[in-house]
Amino acid sequence: MNSSTETRDNAAPKPAGRKNLGSPELVNERESELTPAEWFAAQMASDLGLRDRPVDIRCRRILLRLSSWATSQGVPLEREAVLDPDTVERFCQLGLANDRSRATFRADLRRMGPLLTRSAPWQPRPQAMATRNVAAPYNSF
Repeated sequence: MNSSTETRDNAAPKPAGRKNLGSPELVNERESELTPAEWFAAQMASDLGLRDRPVDIRCRRILLRLSSWATSQGVPLEREAVLDPDTVERFCQLGLANDRSRATFRADLRRMGPLLTRSAPWQPRPQAMATRNVAAPYNSF
């Protein structure tokens, strides 16, 4: 038995009932069990095409945290309200105050916000600065 097979066979199994929020299977299986915030976050994750990559799981999780926080603050579960730049900033300052990853989460929300909204006042991304051209490698004679 080689080491890669051994590692795979000895890996801890994933919990059977746990699926990623936003996956079509979760939305279809648990539709009646989802809270409004979970449903809202699952719809946004589905619209973004989030799957099982680590970055997708992180984005799905932060969308759920934002949706739950917005509900607790009395913000209606509408994309234009929840993903408004001011709401996102307030969430990052208050809802993520003690979270070490809040800069990453804010960057994720700023990237996803314009993709999920139509009229929220997101600033357009600045034009990319000129990139440095690397010198060609030396040719040996």
